[in-house]
Amino acid sequence: MIKKLLLVKYRFIGDAILAFPAFSAIREKFPDAKIDLLTEPLIASLMAGNPWGINSIVVGSSREARGLQGLLSMAQRLRKEHYDISMNFIHEYTMKDSLLPFLAGIPERVGFRANGKFVFFNKLVDIEGDKYISHRGHMTSINAMIPERMGITVENRLPRLWVMPEAMEYAREILKNNGLKTPVVGLHPGAANPIRRWPMEHFAAVARYLCDNLNAGVFCIGSSIESDYCRMLVDMVGRDNCISLAGKLDVSQLVAVIQCAGLFISNSSGPMHIAAGLKVPLVALR
Repeated sequence: MIKKLLLVKYRFIGDAILAFPAFSAIREKFPDAKIDLLTEPLIASLMAGNPWGINSIVVGSSREARGLQGLLSMAQRLRKEHYDISMNFIHEYTMKDSLLPFLAGIPERVGFRANGKFVFFNKLVDIEGDKYISHRGHMTSINAMIPERMGITVENRLPRLWVMPEAMEYAREILKNNGLKTPVVGLHPGAANPIRRWPMEHFAAVARYLCDNLNAGVFCIGSSIESDYCRMLVDMVGRDNCISLAGKLDVSQLVAVIQCAGLFISNSSGPMHIAAGLKVPLVALR
């Protein structure tokens, strides 16, 4: 009987969201089991209040988990939980990522066979030879291959997100205090990879049109690292009803602010996946 499961997902909010249908199917298959997610702080924040009752075990960063001292410390911590199964949803992982559940004494260890780094998994999903695997199908389908290796069917493959009530209250207040009235449009002009950024002047032109012709309130979001970039965009737009919220929101508040948008325009990024998961009308730029 399966009583405890460990899921593993580091790196990138968007990638984590694309594993949500698999998480949901795992919970449906094991309604009474304890399910933990080994992850990083940002994804743990995103998982707060999740509908599956999955608890987050936070490592400081994926690098921390991969360092020898961190690896051994985490393995010792996990060993005490006596997990029955581990499922690793990391596509481009290191040898140590596969070693961790082995050292933790987890008997069934599911993971991708990729670039020869599968040694310590004993239930393999074959994507061997593919550094970039999206050509095999949508990433939700790739992630679904992990639970399916254990006989768990992932029927609904559309990621769905939730909004924390207190975060929604904060989102509405911050938009109101900045004078934004409906219709409200959100922009995410940044991206982890600069190659994925639509030119700033194009975003500015769209924002000016929305402000001038539709009398829309426009907000720009981004991480604290993107604060200056978003401020430059707002200055370029030059309208009172276009503001930057970059660096001013935690993850739950970011989700709530995006939920308030009647339209969201974004580069390929985590916020793009958040908008899609919330069913907010979305223009995704690639």
